[in-house]
Amino acid sequence: MEDKDINEDLNEEKIAYLAVDVQYVKAMGREVSWDIRKNADLYPSGWSSISNTKAKIKVLKEAIEKKCKISETSGYRELEERVITDEEGR
Repeated sequence: MEDKDINEDLNEEKIAYLAVDVQYVKAMGREVSWDIRKNADLYPSGWSSISNTKAKIKVLKEAIEKKCKISETSGYRELEERVITDEEGR
């Protein structure tokens, strides 16, 4: 894969998400690592499958503010409820 292919995948929203994600890991007292297993316990199962980047940024900001895990935020609970409702509506 060439560098330009990587850059095409990164838009401003994704870059903002990555920046807030790094802040979240640091706020939880962890070291940022390329090895996703090191901090996997900070993320609820299915987190990576959520495609709404803006909603994920909002949840991460709430977690940073409250100094809690993603799964303990009201924003994440709302996201879960939307996913369940969407799946039931299919």
